[in-house]
Parts: sequence; structure tokens; C-alpha cells
Amino acid sequence: MRIRLDARIAGIVALAIGVIVPATPLADGSASFPPGWAVGGLVVHGPYELTTDELLGAPFPSLDAPDEITAVAANTTVSCAPCPAQASKTSIGVTPAPPPPTDQPFLTGLQGGDPMIAAGKAALLVARRGTIAFYGKDGNALPSIVDGLPMPLLSSGKLFGHPQLQADINASLNLPAKFNNRAFYVDNASYQEYIDLRVLYDDYRNRFWIASEIVNGKTRDQASRIADPDVRYARRSKMVVGVSKTSDPRKGFWLYWWNNTADDGACADIPADRTVAPPLCANSGYRPGDAADYPHLGVSRHQFVEGTHVATNFASGTWHSTYGLVNVVDADALASGHANPGWFLYNLMFVPANQADYIKAGDVTPVVGHKDGDPGDVAYLVHFTNTTSDLALWTLSFPGGFGSPPNLTYQTPAIAPWAWSRNAPQSGALDITEYSVLYNPAYRNGSVYLAFGVCEPPDGNGCKNAVRFLQFNPTANSGTYTTIPIGPPNQFVAAPVLDAGFPALDVNAAGDLAIGFVTSSPSTFAGAGYVPWYHNEFLPRAHVKLQHGLASITDPGEAGLTSKVDTGGASADPFDNESIWLAHAYAGGDGSWRIVAGKVFGKKFPNVIISGAALAAYTLSAGSSTKATVAVANTGDGDAPAGRVTLFLSRDATIGRDDTLIGTVDLPALTSGRSVAIDVPVTIPTDTAPAAYYIGAIVDLAGDVPEYDMTDNVTDLEGRAPQVTITECRDCVPRHAAALERLDMRTLIRTRAH
Repeated sequence: MRIRLDARIAGIVALAIGVIVPATPLADGSASFPPGWAVGGLVVHGPYELTTDELLGAPFPSLDAPDEITAVAANTTVSCAPCPAQASKTSIGVTPAPPPPTDQPFLTGLQGGDPMIAAGKAALLVARRGTIAFYGKDGNALPSIVDGLPMPLLSSGKLFGHPQLQADINASLNLPAKFNNRAFYVDNASYQEYIDLRVLYDDYRNRFWIASEIVNGKTRDQASRIADPDVRYARRSKMVVGVSKTSDPRKGFWLYWWNNTADDGACADIPADRTVAPPLCANSGYRPGDAADYPHLGVSRHQFVEGTHVATNFASGTWHSTYGLVNVVDADALASGHANPGWFLYNLMFVPANQADYIKAGDVTPVVGHKDGDPGDVAYLVHFTNTTSDLALWTLSFPGGFGSPPNLTYQTPAIAPWAWSRNAPQSGALDITEYSVLYNPAYRNGSVYLAFGVCEPPDGNGCKNAVRFLQFNPTANSGTYTTIPIGPPNQFVAAPVLDAGFPALDVNAAGDLAIGFVTSSPSTFAGAGYVPWYHNEFLPRAHVKLQHGLASITDPGEAGLTSKVDTGGASADPFDNESIWLAHAYAGGDGSWRIVAGKVFGKKFPNVIISGAALAAYTLSAGSSTKATVAVANTGDGDAPAGRVTLFLSRDATIGRDDTLIGTVDLPALTSGRSVAIDVPVTIPTDTAPAAYYIGAIVDLAGDVPEYDMTDNVTDLEGRAPQVTITECRDCVPRHAAALERLDMRTLIRTRAH
């Protein structure tokens, strides 16, 4: 389905600051978007299933050796004398702990850039470029529900490597004839590339979402593009998405994919003149050379939203900013394993405030909504450009239901200039440049919250980065919005910090904010920190260091950059709606970027799980006795009191208290991160029917202690085969005879007489 919408650029008049521009109905009743956008039906391909067993596989090659220097004591200054020249130019964000002291940050061991984090009920997903780690809230790798061993790192290739998924993408590529071979397919192992891996937790449906752009074959390979510049016309942009089946990411995912440019690959022509923009394909929004980059994820009451920036890469190698694109899908359907169609909106551009004749493109970033304090049946999109202080807020709704085209309005709040003076080498007014970063905008209780990077234009000493914060009510249709400078340096971020960048924030139910970012200076290596901001305080608290930089970054990065990092991560905890988890990069002791994660605000809670149960023998007769060993771990950040472990036999994979009790034992108190293997004496009741059984345990803690997740206090056997075989009671007759021997002689005689 496609609705072509007419351009109304000529009819747009000067916009007052903050005025909402509504969609304009056409004669046929469809919607028109200023200034000349279009909407089409999005085909969602799938589902493809990734099972619990397939999540494990073989351990991945270790790219992630632990840092040779571990944590640095709080408030310790790490200096470099003399400081390497690039140290002050390697900014990137890090993680958690606030004025009310909370968890110590934990070093993930992950090596590389693009840190992201998603906090679920009891699990954390921490991502870097191309790799995901499964953590408990104690900072340790979660145990597998299959074998109890630590979950291995999950690569994008493993997560999205379903053979049918990749075959279906290959069939859709429509490559130019000279590139229509396996070297340019997505399953080419030599050139397979996933870029911009993202994670998000959806507290409306209690699901994790993981998404990545997949690039086909050799189209991003520099040597291939140099050898034949026409390779650029063979690039295709697909978005692969996984949604967890439950709130526990270890239980598998439903996988999907869709186009990530408008009508991706609609035609495969290579233009005769490679120096100009190729024409659009017939009846399409696609032109050869279009490619998506830097995706963003958001979620609302009914939709999962992905926004991105589409640019055209001509054979000359020049990227031309083209348009913003948004894909909107039915989150409820995908979370339940159904590939319902969605919508894509493209040619997203806007008219900046007071510039009626100036059309802007740029990144379109969906706002992350939260169930507690959500905006209702709408989704918000922040449209940010990387050349000026221009911002548009889009409101996306489906008044006719999701089966009808969406309604879209926008407003362009003007961001007031912010001037400051600081120590050399930077002073003067700051403005957003191509170094700006906006990620993780959030919505709570009537406000949209943004943190973004700003940069003074290069002055011979390089770009000096800072962080700014913006909060506004999307229903307030007028006004100029002055951002709060978070730093550096000011009362919130003190000298010697000269750079702060790649911020990420989230907001809890009370309205408290945690804004994390990376810092560096001429005398310190790139580290991470944050500022906490309480809802009832006029200004944020002082900057808190999470992890000091340990060395000079030596990663080569991309052309013109020292860094391989362009994101930070923040995620409100859905358990208490108070805690906020952060993940950011810091300079590791080996000269590579590392990721640290931690928690701000909130209290600590335990999370006791059964990570395994084993019998001494798996063929037993009714009435016999043996021993079982049960592995119990506390994966929460709080301590767990003592309790009790009870073992059961069950005819099905669901262990419950109505199953056959075969043993019980006391459980000691478990501090955060502690695990124990305890022996449980087992006796099979004599009246147990011969059959195959499951064996599982239930943990009960003493007192009324809240845990992150009570459902994992029971052995999870979903998808498992029965573990133990029970045979007839072989000792029952001798046991009856022994009982008779204890009777007195008269009773024994009477018994024999009969």
C-alpha cells in the first residue's frame, strides 16, 4: 500500500516559534505531511525463531580479555604527564551511582564502542558494536537456563544468523547485474557486517528489543569500493530486529526484518553519469546509492518505532544528506510472534523556526515511552539536525486505528543560543555541529527529556565537546526553550575536564534524571561520569565519576576520528521505576575502548535463581533414596536472606507445589553475586508410579523480601526432556517384612494363622 503525498513547500509561510503544523487532508481523505513527505505500507518479514538452545551455541572467540587494570578507587585522579596529544579529544560516556549511594559500577569487560544498555525486570543487556552480553543486576554474566554455565557473548551474526532469514533477505536485494553474486549477499561470511547494534527494554510488554542494520556483502569494504566505485550502487539497507519471547532474554527471540530505506532496492540501475544524483526509481522513493545509517529505537503504548537517516552515496564517495525515515510496527503483534504489516514515513524534513524557506533533514529519533507516565496513544519523534540548533518534535498517532495511515504533526521549538566562557583553548558561544549526538530521548509525565552533545566549531585546537539538556512539554505550543548547560566546566562539571560527549539519559517515575557521558581533559584519560538531577531541585547535582580512563586510546577509529564510539546508554529500571542504569565507554588499560555499567538512584534488591539441579542417579526405583545437588545464585544487587530449597518430581516441565515433594534443605543467606551448590537428600515416595519425570526446585526466602523477579525462583524446564526415570518399588516387600518383625509375637501368630 502506498499513498503519495503532494509537496507544499511553496505554500508554507513563516512559522511562529513552537507552532504545531498539522497534516493536511487531501481530496481522497489521505494525509499530507509538510513539506512533501510520503507514507507507505511496511512489509514486516518473519517471524523466525531463535530458541533457548540456539542462543548458546559454542562460545565466541574472545575479543574481550579483562582489562589488565581493573577498577580505580573513587575520587582517584589518573593523570598523564606528559599527556598524549589526542587525550583531550577522545570523549565518550560511562556509568552509575548517585548522591544516595547505590551500586558500584561494574566493568563489563566488553571491548569496543557504541555502548548501549537495556534494563529488564531481572536482566541487563549490555551491547557494544556487534556484541551483546547478558548480565544479572549483580554485574555478573547470567547463568544459562540450559546448563547453568555463564551465558556466552551473543554476536549479531549469531542472533540474526537464521538461515531462512538471511536467504529471504538475499532474495530481496535486487542487485545490479554485475554485482548479483554471493560476494554481495548478506550471508557472505567474509564480508558480513552488522552495524549500529541497539537494545531497548519495553516495559509495556515486558520484552527486550534488539535491532541492527545489516549490510550486504562487500558494499562497505573499502578495498572493494576503491577497485570498483560502482559497488556503492549495490548497497542495500535492511533492519533486523529481535524481540524476546518473555521478560527473560535467555528464553529466545522472535526475529524479523524490513527495508530501511524507502522501497529499498526498487531499481538496480547504475547511472551513466556518476557525478550527479541518480534519479528516483519509477513510482518509488528509492534512488540507487541510498543507504541508512545511525538507527534509533523507541517504544510507545502500541508501537515499536525505528528512526534513521538516509543518505545517498554517489560513486564519487560523497555522502549527501537526503531525508529522515521512520518505520512503525505493531509492537503487540511482533512480541507475540506475528509479522503484522506496519508503516514507513519518509522524506521527513522540516522547516526550522523563523526560516520558512529552509528545509532540514537529519536524524529522526523516536522517544522512549514508559508505561508509568506514558503519553497515551501517540508516539513522539525528535528530529535533530547536525549543522544548527534546529529541532523538530513530531507527534505520530493513528486516529483511525493502526490499519489506517498515521496522522503526523510537528512543532519546531527554537533552542536559545548558549554562550559561555571557560579556560583556554575554548571560549565563546557553542552551537551544534557535525559532532553532535542525540540519543535516548525519554518521555515521562507530560515532558520530553533530551540530552545532546554540542561543539564549538573547530578553532585550530579541535572540537571541544559539551553536554546540554532540554526538557519541554509537547502540548505547550509556543515559547523559546533555553537548554541547561551540563558542562564542562561549570558548577556541575569541574575543571580540568574540557570535553564531555556522547550523553545518554533516562528519567524515573518521580521525574529524577541521570545524565551520563564521557569526559576527558589535557591531564586525564577518557573516562565516564554522570550528573544526577532530582525532580524537586532547581539544578543538577555535581558530576560523579564512574570510571577513570586508564590509558591513551590507540584504536585507529574511522577516518578523521580517534574514537570508535558514538553512543551512550541509559535505561530506567522497570522493577521499581526509580533506578536508572547507564553504560558508557572509557579508555581501557590496553588502549582500547571498554564499557562500564552501573545504577543510579533506587534501592538494592536480591534476585535468587535456580541455575541447575542434578541427581546422583537418573534411574531410580520408587522408595529409594539418593542425593541431588542444586545450584542457587543471587543475581541481584542486594543481599538475600536465608531460605529453603525444596525439590520436586513432576510429570510435566512446569514445577509447582502440587508436584511430588522428594527433598528439602536449608539455604544460607547469599550476598549479591554469590552462588552455592547445596546437597539435598532425596527420597522417592513408594507410591510413585513408574514413568519419566522432570526434577526441579523451588526457593523460598525467609521473611517478606522483594526480589527483582519471583518467577525465576523455580527451575525453568521449558523445552527440556524429562531427566529421571522412576521404576517400580523393588524394596517395598522387604520393608513390609521388616515392619512385621517389630510386631509382638501374638500379632505375628495371628497374622500367620490367616
